Amino acid sequence: ERIAKMPHAYIGMIGSRRKKGLVFAEMEARGIAPAALAEVRTPIGLDIRAQTPAEIAVSVAAELIETRAQRRGADA
Repeated sequence: ERIAKMPHAYIGMIGSRRKKGLVFAEMEARGIAPAALAEVRTPIGLDIRAQTPAEIAVSVAAELIETRAQRRGADA
């Protein structure tokens, strides 16, 4: 909740669609704007069909690298 209100480059959340729905509903009830929640990446990681913990870690790292590259492009 605090992170959503702070400046950020990336916010991601692990969890099922059900958990996402419950968490987002609770955050909206606490006053977090829907626009802020729309910035939360869920599920985290690029869709590389990862299955093992190591593959999931690679997909998350790849998404962070992609986000950084996009921001650098926007700042250039």
